[in-house]
Order: sequence, then structure tokens, then C-alpha cells
Amino acid sequence: MHPPDEKHGNVVLNLSKAIADVLKPESSSHAAFELGVQTRRDPDTVRLPAMCVFTGGDRFGHVDDAFVVEAPALVLEVVSTNDRRTTIAERVFEY
Repeated sequence: MHPPDEKHGNVVLNLSKAIADVLKPESSSHAAFELGVQTRRDPDTVRLPAMCVFTGGDRFGHVDDAFVVEAPALVLEVVSTNDRRTTIAERVFEY
């Protein structure tokens, strides 16, 4: 796929700020950015959404991870280019 453009980055930044306002430090939920999510096995498929929100666990537990196998509570993707739009239904199903 084509890399995201500047508008895509701005949308992700604004979403991040909004999510940060909800996920206070005392919350049991935490966000992770550009963290791969394994959605299929044999053959393995890893998707890279803009942001994932996890409930419970260590707030910084995914800092060094390239991808996770557990399902996030919330996945945020920003559909900004035509190639991303054409496969959105497939990705939603996988998540």
C-alpha cells in the first residue's frame, strides 16, 4: 500500500489526543500506536492499524513489541487512500 499522507497523520494525531483525554493514567486501558495485530494464522497475517486500545495489563507492556496476538478492545484505522478503502471490509472482518 501507499504510505499515509500528511492529512492521514493529522487525523491520527487528533484521534490520539481525543483518546488520551479518555484514557487517564489511572485507567486500566491503554493505547498503542503502530503496533501490528496478528489477525490470521496459517498463513499468518499482521495488520498495522493507526491505534489500538487494550484493557487491562501493563500500560507500557507493548512498547517493544512489533505485533501482538491478543485482540485489542478497540482498533482505529484511518482510511485515507483508495487502496486502503478497497480492502476496509476485509480488515474489519479480520479485526
